[in-house]
Amino acid sequence: MIYPWRQAGLPQAEIAWRLGRDRATVSRELRRNAVLAGYLPDVAQRRYQARRALCRRHPRLENRRLRTNVLLLLQQGLSPEQISGRLRVENGETLVNPETIYHFVYESPLGTGESVAAERSV
Repeated sequence: MIYPWRQAGLPQAEIAWRLGRDRATVSRELRRNAVLAGYLPDVAQRRYQARRALCRRHPRLENRRLRTNVLLLLQQGLSPEQISGRLRVENGETLVNPETIYHFVYESPLGTGESVAAERSV
């Protein structure tokens, strides 16, 4: 619905109101999916699917080194948000987001006593 309303000249605030979304959400959608021709819904959809594929590619910290590092930081008492931020600062890019760490903790044997020593022996 963003595309036809944008073509009709509606301001972002009006589009956001009609969609029941915050203005920032519409602004971010338009900005992140802009091409030379403007906002194109098919381009936006392809980019969305590519972003989702990246999120789903490593849902459970499959990289052993990263997983071990996250476990060590969890044992030091850091929150998933702190771990994500620290790794981002150290590596210059987002390696893992906090939600992935939360999923890892809740879905892994970590809650039943998995330790870094056990991780190293794998």
